[in-house]
This record gives sequence, C-alpha cells and structure tokens, in this order.
Amino acid sequence: MDLRSRHHQLCWYIFAFFILLTGCQNALEPDNNDYTQNPESAYCGAAQATSYSGATTTITGTATFQYRPLVLTSNKGLYGNPVSKGVTYAEVHIVDSSGNTIQCGETDSLGAFSLAVPQVAGTYYVQVFSRSMSSKVKASVLKDIYSALPYSISKQFTISASATSVAIPTPFVASARISEDSDLSGGAFNILADIFWANEFIRGNTSQTSFVADKVSVFWKQGFNPYSYYNAPSVLASFYVASEDRLYILGGKNGDVKASDTDHFDDSVILHEYGHFLEAHYGRSDTPGGSHNGNFIIDPRLAWSEGWANYFQAAVQNNIVYNSSYSGPKKGSSGWTGYVDTVGFGNDSVEGSGSSYGIQINRDLSELNSAAVYDKASTNEGVFREFSISRTLFKSMTNASGIPFAAIWDAFKALRTSSTYKFINFGLYNSILNTTLTSSYSSQGMATWTSVITEENQKKDTSLYGRFIATDGTTSCSEIAMSPVADQSLNYDRSNQLMSNDFYAYYYDGSGKQIVLKSRNSGANIIDMNLYVYSDGYYYSEEIQEAQASFSNSTMVRKSKTLNTGSTNEIEVVDMSGLPAGYYMIDVKASTYGKTSASLNGTANYYLYIGTSSTVTSCLVPQ
Repeated sequence: MDLRSRHHQLCWYIFAFFILLTGCQNALEPDNNDYTQNPESAYCGAAQATSYSGATTTITGTATFQYRPLVLTSNKGLYGNPVSKGVTYAEVHIVDSSGNTIQCGETDSLGAFSLAVPQVAGTYYVQVFSRSMSSKVKASVLKDIYSALPYSISKQFTISASATSVAIPTPFVASARISEDSDLSGGAFNILADIFWANEFIRGNTSQTSFVADKVSVFWKQGFNPYSYYNAPSVLASFYVASEDRLYILGGKNGDVKASDTDHFDDSVILHEYGHFLEAHYGRSDTPGGSHNGNFIIDPRLAWSEGWANYFQAAVQNNIVYNSSYSGPKKGSSGWTGYVDTVGFGNDSVEGSGSSYGIQINRDLSELNSAAVYDKASTNEGVFREFSISRTLFKSMTNASGIPFAAIWDAFKALRTSSTYKFINFGLYNSILNTTLTSSYSSQGMATWTSVITEENQKKDTSLYGRFIATDGTTSCSEIAMSPVADQSLNYDRSNQLMSNDFYAYYYDGSGKQIVLKSRNSGANIIDMNLYVYSDGYYYSEEIQEAQASFSNSTMVRKSKTLNTGSTNEIEVVDMSGLPAGYYMIDVKASTYGKTSASLNGTANYYLYIGTSSTVTSCLVPQ
C-alpha cells in the first residue's frame, strides 16, 4: 500500500499514543521518485573480501557503539552516561591513503574484526559502517533520503614494512554524545543492533535457525524529524512506509536531541517499526490509515497491525535484549514486559540534562486486562483494541505453560497463504493460530492461550468483524439485533465500530444484484439503519465526515442512507451492478451522529438478503 500518496494511511503507522494525528492534512509526494536522491553505494563485506597471494598484514580490532541507558525508576528515561556495546555484524573497510578500499569484511557478534591486507608500508584507515548484508542481518541505517550514505566510524593506523599484524587501538567507538560526534553515530548503530536482535529472536525461537529477513533501509539523522520529508515537521514520529519499504526513525527536532522526543535509543519504537516491516514482508497487513492512541475502539485492521508491532518489540526485548539466558550481546538481564518511549536525556556527566527528559509512554504488556489503563477491553471489544491484542500475544507466550513463538510466527506467515484471507484482523489471526497450535504443536499452550483470550475479551474467530456472509437459498431470514451507542468524541465524533456497526465480508460474483437491508425497531426510539458497501482495502468513513461538502471516499463504492425519523420498519437497498467481481465489506451501520445515549436507547432487528425491496430471493447469512 502506498502510504505516501495516501497520507491518512501513513498516520496509522505513526506510533504516538498521546496524540490523535488529526494534523495529517498535507499532500505528499513520493520521495523515492525525487530526482535529487542518490542510490545507496554498493555493499562490500565478508563475501566481497579480496584474497591476496603475497605477504599480508592482519588488521584486528573491536568496534563499539554507545547508547544511552534506560532507567525506568522515577520515569527517568535515558539517564546517565552512555554505555558501550560491540558493533555487531557490520561492514568493515580498510582504505589506503589515496582513498581506495583494499579490503572488506564484517565485525563478529562482539564487534571484533580481522582483515588481511598487502604488507605494504603506509598510512591506512579502518572504517566501520552502519549497515550489514551478512547472514545474520540485512539492514542499512542511512543519513538521509538524498545522499543515502551510511554512518561510519574511522581510525587511522600505520603498517610498517615487515608488520604481520596491526591491532587497532581502543576506543574505536560510535559515540552517543553529540559533543564528541556531530553525527551522533551511536544512534545509527543502536538502530542496527535492534534489527540484528529482532532477527536473532526469530532464529532462536523458530525452526528457521538460519533465518535472516529481507534487507531494510532505515533513515535517521540526529536532531531531525523525518516527518519533515512529508511537509509536516510539527508531527514528531517514527514510522514505516510500506510502499517504499523504508523505516524512518525520529532523531529529534530542529537539531535538538537533549530535550526533544527522540527514538534512536528507544528500542521499543525501533523494534515496533521493524515489526511493521516484517508484517509487510512475512505476514499481511490491511491497515487503512487513521489515528490511534490506545484509548478508544479503532478499526480492527489497524488494531491488529499496531497490536502485532507492540507485541513483537516486547517479545524481542524480553527474549534477547534483556534476557539473562541469551548468550550474545545484550543490554541487560532483568527481562522486559513493556513498551517505553522517552524524551530527551538526563544526568550525563559531560552533556548534562535536557530541559525536559523522561518517559512519556510506559505500557506493561503483562498486566491483566481488568487492571489496564489503556485499551481495557470490555465485552467483545478485544479485536478493536490494539493494546489488548498486544497483551494477549505477550501473556500467552511468556507464561511458563504458554504457546511457543514458533506457532505465533507460523500463524503470522500463514496470513499470506490464502487469497480468501481478507480484512486482516486479530479474530482471523486467532482462528489460524488455533488451527496451527492444534495441527503442528500438539496444542502446546492451548489452555493458557484460551484463558488469556477470555480474560482479554478476545475472539478466536471473525464473528465480531469480517465474518463472511453468503446466500443460503432460503427466503425466511433470521434477524440480527443491534443496540447502538452514542458516538465517542475524540477530536471528532467516532461511531462505535463494535456496537453501532456490523461488518460482513462478502464475495460478489459480478452478476448484477441488489443487497437489501430490512430492519425494524423495538423500543420507544427509532434507530435509523443504513447500508454501506466498501471495496477491499477500504477506509472507514464517519458520518461527520460524510456531512462535509468536500467529502470523498473512493472505497465507499455503494451506500443506501435514507433518513428515517418515524417508521419502525426500514428498507435500504444497494445495487451492485457495475462493480467488478471480488471481495467487499458490507457495513450495517446505525446512524448515531449527533445523537444522545437516551435517543439511541433501543434495538434494531435486521436481516440482509438478495432481492428487491419487496421480494427476498435468498437470505444472506453469516457463515
């Protein structure tokens, strides 16, 4: 999906819980079509190393990067002096005094490297770049979309005429202090490390022990907000653009990294966005765009996409980055259960503290739904709430008798395997996971998972969203009850997509026919029912949006919306003639805009059928 040409889609990928992204109004142009952009230079790593036949000198050393440590107590956030880690599986060059690359290689898991060059006396440089195309991770962290240059650290050294080895002196480090490195290259290497850890997590917890994800390009610059590429510099965010296959990580604002919101050391944010990349490459996403803040019901397709990414970042950190059992490089050993996003940094002995610093978001994915502050799911709300989805997956996996990540990953990948998997949501995913656990994992963790599903008010099916309907050949149709509720006001009035809408997936065979909604009211109030048909990949529209003179939604391909203020019986008809065969979403929607709870106190009983306003040819029934 092209997130740049459809700006409201891009907003859904922006992970900012306290901001409703209603500022997404600017027209965008695809930066990857901008003639001023340069392609990334060719990679030269271990696979491209040169073999020399004469006398050689072996150059050894260890490259490290600094990151700012996270302190959760008292909401301190990024606090204290930088900490160093080895630069893992990164590209290494040896360059002569004329600027010619004479050898290529890669660091190992601890940042060490060993490269052989001709034994020729002279001055040389070793360079380590913020990218890798190794068997462990494929990623490039680049400065900007125009130069496409990776970050690097460099060290000069000398080879004497008879030297067989040269050890690069320490420290050889990518700094986390802007006073020591104007590029703040430690941020770039921290991003690269997170992507490596994500790949390690998948390798270590599935049967794909040699797994390495497709190459990802990440754009980041210290003090720079990547939303500036989209003419919206006031929106501070990291995001993933599927149409470009790029990650954009927030580097700060107007050159500031000390007091501004930054994400280059926020592992939760980086891994969350990488989770979207994995979703685009190995799972499947139907997310259409829109705002989300973890505090209201949203489109289940968005809820699934964000919920998956929230879960994935926590799973990686719990199993790898902060796991005492992980033998590779890591940041701690105390485990991890949350999502944390910080602002600025504090208590650096060299650079001091920002005027504002601390934790702006801290969500615990291990908490009970009943205790949740954000996305506490009431009855049947689970698939509409992103954090409930995140908690469900995280708790189901981390429980001692829980389900294995391998099953979660297999079900995730299975979303790509069938053309009939439409309108991707957590209920659909759970139905696949249920089959996967039963057929391939001997129901391992099934009891735990089922318990969490119940506790989080989730479903293992599509009964609440995207359930297929089809004709059954009968003409006596069973009624379905709807008791709508008043809109929730969050910057604008939002229809409750669970209580005031029923969404049905429908395959239309292309033969001209009419879909009819017949409803009757029970109770003192009149519930005005309407019928919408959306195309696959649709954008849901609110009634307040429809009321605007400039309203346009090309994915709303048919609707029947007659005003009913006095009749207890109502008929809405849409003619499908002229539409191509394919999958559509039928939305049976109560008109709730501008209405109070008191005026909506009642029930509408409805059914759908193929026919005319007066004749039922065949009932449409949920499958």
